[in-house]
Amino acid sequence: MPAEDLPIEGPGGSRGPSSPWRHGLFAAGLALAGALGARWIITSAPQPARTDDLVGPRAVPVETHLLKATQVPRMIFATGTLQAAREAVLASEVGGRVVFVAEGLRDGRTFAEGDVLLRVDTSSLEAEIAAQDTAIELSRARQAAAEADLEGAGRSLAALEERRDLLRAEEERWVGLAERGSTEQARVDLARNQRLAADAAASDAARGLETIRATIIAARLEIQLAENRQALLKVNRDKAAIRAPFPGRISSETAPTVGTMLVPMVPIGTWLDRTALRLVTDVHEDDLAALTTLSRALAAPLSRPGAILEGQITALGARVDPLTRSVRIEALFPVQTPFERRENTHLSFAPEIPSGTFARVELQGEPFREVVWVPESWLTYRDGQAVAFVVGPGEAEGGPVAELREVTFQSGTFDGGRVIESGLRPGDRIITSSLQLLAQDAALRLLDTEPGATERAVSADAKPGAGQ
Repeated sequence: MPAEDLPIEGPGGSRGPSSPWRHGLFAAGLALAGALGARWIITSAPQPARTDDLVGPRAVPVETHLLKATQVPRMIFATGTLQAAREAVLASEVGGRVVFVAEGLRDGRTFAEGDVLLRVDTSSLEAEIAAQDTAIELSRARQAAAEADLEGAGRSLAALEERRDLLRAEEERWVGLAERGSTEQARVDLARNQRLAADAAASDAARGLETIRATIIAARLEIQLAENRQALLKVNRDKAAIRAPFPGRISSETAPTVGTMLVPMVPIGTWLDRTALRLVTDVHEDDLAALTTLSRALAAPLSRPGAILEGQITALGARVDPLTRSVRIEALFPVQTPFERRENTHLSFAPEIPSGTFARVELQGEPFREVVWVPESWLTYRDGQAVAFVVGPGEAEGGPVAELREVTFQSGTFDGGRVIESGLRPGDRIITSSLQLLAQDAALRLLDTEPGATERAVSADAKPGAGQ
C-alpha cells in the first residue's frame, strides 16, 4: 500500500487519511523561500551608476521675459491732518445783549457766506439813527429856506446897486453945475447924501446876501455831518450782527444764546471753512522733482472709511529739512467732490469730515516715461548688491547661459516693482524664476521657447499701474 494511502493515527489513537491543508502550507513555504533568495541575489549584484551622480553641470530650467520700455505711474504716499482751508475768529465789535441766534448754529449747521449768525441789541443805535434823520430833515429845511431868501436878496441887491449907480451919476452932474456956478452947493450936498445912502443900502444888501449864503453852506455842512454820523451809526448797527465770513460752520457748541451779554472783541468761537480741506505733509526730496502745484492728490480720511477726497497740490516748500531730507507740501481738497473708491462713483453729497482728521494721502507725480520696470521678484541680492540675471550671448554645450547684471534703480517701489536706472535695458531677456540656483555663465534650459513666448506681456498683477 502506498505511503500516502496509509492511515494516520488520530488524536484518539485512530488513524485516518492525510489532510489537504498540510499540503498547501508546505507549498507556500517553498514559494516564500524562493522569493527571499531571488531578492538576495538581486540586491547583492553591482548597481549601475545613476545619471544624477554624474560629474558635470546641469542646465537650470528657467522662465524669461523680454524687457520693453514702458511708462510707469509715479505714486507718492504720505500721511497728514486735514484742516479747514480757512479759519476765522468770530467776535462782536460792539457790546450788548444777544437778541437773535440763527437756528442750527449751536448744532454745527453749515451757513452760506453773509448769513446772519447772531445779533446784538441795537435799540439805542436805532434811536440815534432816527435822531440823525430828524437833524438831517431840519437842516435841509433851513437850507431850502435860505436858498429861497438868497434869490430875493439877490434881486434886491441888484436893484439897490442900480439905484446907487444912478445917484452917483446924478451927484457928478450936480458937482459939474456947481463948479460952473449954475447951482447952489446945497443941491450938490443933497445929491451926495442920496448917493451915500444908496451906497449904504447896497452894502447892507450885499452883507445880507453873504449871510444867506453862509446859512446855506452851514446847512449843507450840518446835513453832511448828520449823514456821516448816521452812516457811522448804521455801520455800528451792522457790526452788531455777526455774519458768516465764508461758507462754513462754528467749531464748537459754545455759541452764545439769546440774552447773553457780549463784550466787544471777545471771541465767541472759530468759524471753519466747509468748502475745502487743507492738508500739509512732508515728502522726501527725491520725490519732489515729480510734483508740481497742479499734481493730483487723493486723501482717505480715517474717520470716513471708503470716502476719498480728490484735490491737487497748491504749494511746494522751498526748504529741505537737513535731518529728514524732506520737503513740506500743501494740498487742497474741495469737499464737494468725494467718491467711493470701492464703487468708483462720485457721491451726491459732501461727507461731514471734521477738521483735524488724520488721513492717508496719495500724490500722483509725473510718470516715468520710456523706462524699464521689473517686479521685485525678478531681482535678487548678492553680497548686498541688487542683481538680475539675463540670458547672455554665450552658450554652454549648445544651450544659453546666464549673465549676471548689477542693477541700480530709482528710490521707492512702484506697483510692487522697481524702475531700473542702470544694469538692464529694453531688449534684454531677463530670467524670472530659479534665481537662487543661478550663477554667472550657468547653463540654462528655457521653459518658454515656444514662438513669441519671451515677448508675453507682464501678467496683470505685475504690470505697472495694475489695480489702479
